[in-house]
Amino acid sequence: MSRPVRVVIGVLLLLVGALWTLQGLGYVGGSAMSGVTLWAVIGPIVAVAGLGLALSRPRPGPDPGSPPQDSNEPTTGRRPCRPDGTLEAMEAPRELAQVNVSIARAPLDDPTMRGFVSAFARTADLAERSPGHVWHLRPAPGEETVSRDGRLLVVNVSVWRDHASLHDFVYRSSHGQLLSRGRRWFHPSTQPSTALWWVEAGTRPTTGEGLDRLEHLRAHGPSPTAFSLRRQFDAEGKELPRSAQPVS
Repeated sequence: MSRPVRVVIGVLLLLVGALWTLQGLGYVGGSAMSGVTLWAVIGPIVAVAGLGLALSRPRPGPDPGSPPQDSNEPTTGRRPCRPDGTLEAMEAPRELAQVNVSIARAPLDDPTMRGFVSAFARTADLAERSPGHVWHLRPAPGEETVSRDGRLLVVNVSVWRDHASLHDFVYRSSHGQLLSRGRRWFHPSTQPSTALWWVEAGTRPTTGEGLDRLEHLRAHGPSPTAFSLRRQFDAEGKELPRSAQPVS
């Protein structure tokens, strides 16, 4: 509603309200409303509403020269624009996935593997309490090992916040004791036996994906697709200089 229209309507309501008030109070006769107390109450209400409408100012609208805004789009944290004005895709948060593969000397229910099974359960619990730990694959009973090419593989898959978190767990926790005793339970395996890769936050890699990543690393060497503990890449796919990598 434009300003002049608001003023006109407001003045009319003010006058009508004043008239009803005077009639209700009996100062103006000749009407069915004269002397009726109800109109002495309604009249001031209408008059005040009219005065407010006449004196009110319209809310400022958007600047005609400013671009339209999507009411559903937040005013902060906008995505950057390319030179042609199109929005750049927002990068999803990334987390570090790892797979480690060992060749068991016997099935896990064999007495010779009892020490490993016990130690592994404690180590898995430790991992879940470690800073930077995100997720750990816990196979269903009977699926703890994978048979491939006549070998019995123990496949460990987990997700971590970053390189440093994984490094601290592997080399600076009691996990290192498990590594030092590994020869009791495992055959020497082709190296590298660990592969790392970045995933979108919330991704839960499968055993099969972990094995595929490790095979890719062995066949093609370190790359953003799969890399090793010694040659690492950041979440953007850039190789980290040796000085920036955690020292084991």
